Amino acid sequence: MVCFDAEEQNFRNTLSPSYKANRALLPERGNPFSQLADIRRGLGWLKVPWLEIGGVEADDVIGTMARRLAKTHRVYLASMDRDLFQLVDRRTCVYSRSRGMETEYGPKEIIAKYEVRPDQFVDYRTLVGDASDNIKGVDGIGAKTAARLLKSFGDIPGIVANRSVLRPRIAAALAESRERMELNKKLITIRTDVENDLLESDFSFSAERCPVDVSVRMVMREIGLMA
Repeated sequence: MVCFDAEEQNFRNTLSPSYKANRALLPERGNPFSQLADIRRGLGWLKVPWLEIGGVEADDVIGTMARRLAKTHRVYLASMDRDLFQLVDRRTCVYSRSRGMETEYGPKEIIAKYEVRPDQFVDYRTLVGDASDNIKGVDGIGAKTAARLLKSFGDIPGIVANRSVLRPRIAAALAESRERMELNKKLITIRTDVENDLLESDFSFSAERCPVDVSVRMVMREIGLMA
């Protein structure tokens, strides 16, 4: 299944107008989004289902379907978006390709890379922020400090409850950033409860049940990506 962001505004833009406001405007010529119609046609030919739901982001559609499908399937999320790491569990992993390297992130890989568990990843991002989405973290708390705090106290409420034993600078920064942390968590948390009629379809794919009578080469030729 392939999930797309809808063109309309979503609930995160309503919560914070600055959300993703740092993204550069794409030129009209060479804009990759101009190819979306061809991509969707290609997916149709290959009988790969795709979803686009207004008011939420593709991540929320992915999160909702991942949680549903993980009850009966092993789920692989193919993406370079690290926000999806919060969805990782024993039945769900993220497959990512970066700089020629292919990595499958399960719980062990998340812990090895960030020193936090997948279920702590939202709080980790809440503290350190996410520059790619224009989300500012807590001043003075970087990746190492955030991981250490979460390892010691479990989650942000646990950290805040133990401010008296923290360094004064860290305790003060947390107190000053209370509203920012609340907003960050809302922006970063992927929804897993999206309700939409499109999500009620049967997305179980079977090559035997749904034979594909076209080749990828033919699809690429039809949409102009190869001669």
